[in-house]
Amino acid sequence: MSNVASPLVNIAITSVVCTIPAIATTVYRLCIRRGRYWADDAWALCSAVSQLIMFISSFVHIANSSPKRAMVAVYYLMAATFYTIVWFARLSILFSIIRIDPCARRRRLLLIISVFFLLTTVVLVTQLFWVCEPEPRWKEQNSPYCYLTRQVVVLQVVTDIVSDSILIVAPLRLVRSLHDRKLPRRLTIIFSTCLITTIVSLVHAAFIFTRAGHNEVIAAIVEDCVSLIVCNIPVVSASLLRIHREPIRANATPGSVRSGLRFASWHTKATSPDDAAAAAGGTTIGTIGWRSTFRWDRELPESETELDQSNTTSTLPTHESHEVDHDIGGYPENDILTISGWRLVFTA
Repeated sequence: MSNVASPLVNIAITSVVCTIPAIATTVYRLCIRRGRYWADDAWALCSAVSQLIMFISSFVHIANSSPKRAMVAVYYLMAATFYTIVWFARLSILFSIIRIDPCARRRRLLLIISVFFLLTTVVLVTQLFWVCEPEPRWKEQNSPYCYLTRQVVVLQVVTDIVSDSILIVAPLRLVRSLHDRKLPRRLTIIFSTCLITTIVSLVHAAFIFTRAGHNEVIAAIVEDCVSLIVCNIPVVSASLLRIHREPIRANATPGSVRSGLRFASWHTKATSPDDAAAAAGGTTIGTIGWRSTFRWDRELPESETELDQSNTTSTLPTHESHEVDHDIGGYPENDILTISGWRLVFTA
């Protein structure tokens, strides 16, 4: 009979309790985003797959029923997926910001930052091997576990703080450009949830520094699950807000506009004459990469003229009016929102 107080049992309980909500939020995110998938959804899916791999590996490690060499491989799999979960989740948040930001220059800068995020992931996983492989004695333990050095702690803490700071600061320019009182605060709160990941990562780093053993594994599992949940918060929270406001929309008059901020999605370029004719009404904006396959499409709303006539307060100069695919925040007060010279229109 298993000892409830055993550290291995605590790891198993933590894995189950934390993994279920992390995977559930990802599944919910992918369900509500179906038909509009973009890079941020792909990174969230990759993070969730890594989470499942770590979940299975942790139970194999706990059971300790495999040969020594297999158990060493399982440990490396657990340790490597720890980094991929956290950093794929950060990439998901970063690409969520890229998707909603109308400024091409900022999108280009954030894409460059995403490359550095990927390189950081590779470096952290590689560091795991160059620290553990020169010390073969840990591989002879009943439950193989490599005690990481101070250089791992330093690099992990520095990269965590820098990356989470970028994810908090990146949307501020966009948020400050919103001509509204509630939406900037809401978006700021949503993206500031990255601070939760930073706090948990600092706790995990402290456990590594003190060589806390199994507590370090528990902290790593918690950090992974928190990271995955946090990357899903923007999409999930927006969906819950829309569900909450659904009765209000049902009672709205036919001429009223639909509330909720809508953002852009990638669409494949039209290849047939019919598709080209259907896409002709959209405004295509060139973006970095995938130019031959994808386009950044912001379709003009059919009711734009009526909205311009009915909104006497919207007198700010704009470049173009766009209806874009929504998934973050909500905007019930106004019909037209100006962001850095772009006008986002809420259509009926």
